[in-house]
Amino acid sequence: MMGAPEQEQVVSLEPEFITPQDGHEKQDCEQAAIKCWVKEHAKQFAPWSVTILTDDLHCHQPTCQLLAEHEMYFILTCKEESHSTLYEELALLERVEGAIGSKSMRRWNGRQHERWLYRWAESLPLRQQLLTFLYQALELESG
Repeated sequence: MMGAPEQEQVVSLEPEFITPQDGHEKQDCEQAAIKCWVKEHAKQFAPWSVTILTDDLHCHQPTCQLLAEHEMYFILTCKEESHSTLYEELALLERVEGAIGSKSMRRWNGRQHERWLYRWAESLPLRQQLLTFLYQALELESG
């Protein structure tokens, strides 16, 4: 789907159909599908005009490299159990004053006020290897 700020409508983009092939498991097929979709459709968008949103399944170095090579921004969910290096680095940064930025806001949800806490850090490794992208992390807590 494609959306834009301040727009109520979204546009559905052409899907990449997933069919198990060559003995792949479902997740392997989903990994292959995102790669096929990006290679096929990235040229339809101006460089750096699209932000891809995905879940933890696609939050891996090869996918990030592919999106960057095709000049696409990305926001990926990173679960702690599958990205221990990133979370270990965050834990170390929490000990350093000013290393993690934060901002707290009160928002009205239509019924009550909620407190939203944003926390962010920059230049975090996604994996534990010398040659790795460095990422920015953002966390949102609401309640």
